[in-house]
Amino acid sequence: MSTVTKQSSKNGNGFPPGTGFVTSFTDPAVVIEYGSSGLGKTSGALYSFPYGFFLANKGQLKPAIGLVGFTPAHDDRIKTLEELIQVIPQIASQGFDAIVIDDLSVLAQRTADTLRARFSRSGNQYVAYQILGSQLLRLRDLSRDLGVHVIMNCHELPPRMEDGQLIRGGPALPGKIAPRDFPPVADMVLRIVPEPAKQHGWKAVYRCSIDEAAWFTKDRHNATPDRAPANLSEVLRNAGYTIRRAPGLEWIEDVVEWTVQAASAVDPSIQKVMSILSQQIFPTALSTKLKGWNSDAQLKVLRWLERDALDRMSLRLARRAELTQYGIVASQVAGSGARAQMSAAT
Repeated sequence: MSTVTKQSSKNGNGFPPGTGFVTSFTDPAVVIEYGSSGLGKTSGALYSFPYGFFLANKGQLKPAIGLVGFTPAHDDRIKTLEELIQVIPQIASQGFDAIVIDDLSVLAQRTADTLRARFSRSGNQYVAYQILGSQLLRLRDLSRDLGVHVIMNCHELPPRMEDGQLIRGGPALPGKIAPRDFPPVADMVLRIVPEPAKQHGWKAVYRCSIDEAAWFTKDRHNATPDRAPANLSEVLRNAGYTIRRAPGLEWIEDVVEWTVQAASAVDPSIQKVMSILSQQIFPTALSTKLKGWNSDAQLKVLRWLERDALDRMSLRLARRAELTQYGIVASQVAGSGARAQMSAAT
């Protein structure tokens, strides 16, 4: 079981002095990501967790081939919440970085339909929803103890009025209890929305702000600025987690970090990252690491590299802006590839 590592204080007041004030999250994250269909929840999870295990509906993982370029470990036979609850502890013990449930809304609705059919003769639909709510809460509690990241993708349930009170929008789950009681256990509840004005990268972002009062969102890690890039692996890396790269593409991590730090040293901007990628990184990668690969595979890898470099810079710029607000000079943030030379990475 993972633990949270903290620096201890030498002065006894509970606040470590100077550079000793560091907290590193290593306890796995429980994440709910919700939004309309077609915004990239599945694609983003595939990019983020090449060492993840995907519990997905049939056809759900087509982006694995068409966009990302690999097929992850997966099972598309799970039809109900009861089956899911039975299998995930065994999956969690097999060394995967994450369990991705894609998507929970469909699975929960299918379970509700099965339970309603079971109790249709008695006419007691209330019992069906009691069982459904109980199973969702069991999944909620179990996800905290699996020892791996748990990612639950959901559709979106809009804000609504019930008994004269505003019920915040959130993940679409059947019944009245689950939409209210299920999300609070998660470390991160991220609403993915389109961002047409975004000039580079995937045109979707995470909303995560107390200012968006009509929607349930949160991040216990304080690593997701509002309108953060919809890139869960980079958000988790921003929180201090180590997320493994796809087999054979481990070098991407060093190149992404080198690119972001090279841009930060002269012109901390998305435009500078784009310039370094196009003028230095892509040509070097094509002539070394990707030499001899077919053009489709080369495109998929470079697009993956670009995605993470742009989104990492975006997250660093958000942190820089926060520091500037308090008059703090932003220092270079060391990542896993901070000391790597480009020549060694490529």
